[in-house]
Amino acid sequence: MTYVKSYICGCAYNVEPYLNDVFKNIQTLCELLDDYYLIICYDESDDNTYKLLKEMMKKYPKKMKIVQGNKELGNIRTQNIANARNKILKTIRDINFHDFEYFIMMDMDDVCASKIRSDVMNYIIESERNQKPLSWDALSFNRIIYYDLWALSIEPYSFSCKHYTNTRKIEHNMLECVKKKWGKQFCAIPKTVWFPVFRHLTVFRSIEKTNLSTSNMNGMSIKH
Repeated sequence: MTYVKSYICGCAYNVEPYLNDVFKNIQTLCELLDDYYLIICYDESDDNTYKLLKEMMKKYPKKMKIVQGNKELGNIRTQNIANARNKILKTIRDINFHDFEYFIMMDMDDVCASKIRSDVMNYIIESERNQKPLSWDALSFNRIIYYDLWALSIEPYSFSCKHYTNTRKIEHNMLECVKKKWGKQFCAIPKTVWFPVFRHLTVFRSIEKTNLSTSNMNGMSIKH
């Protein structure tokens, strides 16, 4: 038997309305694990996010750490998230629990505020615990309303429209570019298929390098 011990991490900025529900999900994960440690990177917020996090620490004595993020955030959201996640990774290295071989990165807003399916996570954990591991390196979302391709960040998807301050304008320009290239063939693909991929594609020139087709979309586990 292998003990499954994991860091549970998240980046918190102006997430007061969601924290209670997110922590309900965190508690569900804690109960599935053999051991856990919570690391939350807090960026200076306009609401009571920090106050709530401090209250949560009382529920997890010696099991939770709040890492101070940047007091002044930049204009590019993805850069702010990257900075916070890097602080979390540094904290993991500094703590260095030698028998913690996993970490979970939570979204601390509405994305992870709805009730999670613990049976899916439990299936993975039990496979690891019973030394019958499945073939995986990382697990991520795969659903129509939220496909977490951006978090993958490997070539050719390491640079996306999310890296700009004027995201909406970039998305519009990308859409027009793709429509001109594929025309009716593109318009015939259901929006639920192309939109999650489109929002996270490499910008302009790299689109030309990426032979985007329905078969490629299937390869990225997009469900028709």
